[in-house]
Amino acid sequence: ERENLKSCISLARDAHKVGLPLIIEPLVGDVTADSTRQGELFLSACCRAESIGADILKVSFPKDEEYLKQLVKEVDIPVLVLGGEKTESLEPALELARKVMKIGCEGIVFGRQVIQSDSPRMVVEELRKIIHITNKIQISKSK
Repeated sequence: ERENLKSCISLARDAHKVGLPLIIEPLVGDVTADSTRQGELFLSACCRAESIGADILKVSFPKDEEYLKQLVKEVDIPVLVLGGEKTESLEPALELARKVMKIGCEGIVFGRQVIQSDSPRMVVEELRKIIHITNKIQISKSK
């Protein structure tokens, strides 16, 4: 872990020197921990990533969504959530996107769900609608 931190600090310094944003995906190593401990490790890793210079966090959806809600409140940088494994139907992915945006994340990172789809353009369009509709609702609530 120490070497990883040193590497991330160095990357942050180098990226910021040339004006590049740094996206960090904090990983929680103790997969045997109970869900409360997993959540605490998740929050700690994400806050540490911000403190060493991450401009954006890329995270997996935690087992307990309360930790994602807490993360969005605690950090001052955008949080993007990974789309995960490709699902048989598109609806679980769309539901994940709706949930993530409703929680207050800045966006989503979908790969396989789009690339392995029979209609990637349609998947992107559906995800785009969710992001833009949710953002309009959040903007109007904050006015």
